[in-house]
Amino acid sequence: MHPDATRLADDTASGDPAVGLAAVAALRALLESLEQLQVSRAREQGWSWQQIAEALGVSKQAVHKKYGGRGRSQQAKRHHGQEERAKPDGEGADIASLRRLLKDWAAKNQKATDKVGWIIGFGYDDSQPKEQRHPTRDDLDQVSTALPIVIVHQLGPLAVMNSKALKSWAIPPPARTRKAA
Repeated sequence: MHPDATRLADDTASGDPAVGLAAVAALRALLESLEQLQVSRAREQGWSWQQIAEALGVSKQAVHKKYGGRGRSQQAKRHHGQEERAKPDGEGADIASLRRLLKDWAAKNQKATDKVGWIIGFGYDDSQPKEQRHPTRDDLDQVSTALPIVIVHQLGPLAVMNSKALKSWAIPPPARTRKAA
């Protein structure tokens, strides 16, 4: 098992609920993100939804519902101007304010971040910031390069990590950002 995963698993047994729950949340977010990564890889390599479902131990319908049309209808509606933007349900009006919120949370919850060693956020919505995009690894690197960060989209299995988090799980950067060997 990866050392960070081992530490997080150990932290789930903490007597401090802030530490234990933060560890559970971090593990859930990481597992969801890793599952999304592997499902994407499987589809890119020609796996059927049935093969993916069998590998995950779920039904074909469940895996297709979770990953099948990810974002296509929303993106099409946005492209054609058919979707009205909902009012923001948080303070993250832009990417800079999202970074500020993460920094403020980490400062207020330093005991938990010191113990767990992660900054974890839930519920971001890429349709809310004025930039109309997901935060990036580079955006999260501006929050911290010392602590791994993962933030999970409000719809669930989509997450963004900073460079430290990606490195701790040995996830390479996308091909377009990799340096030539």
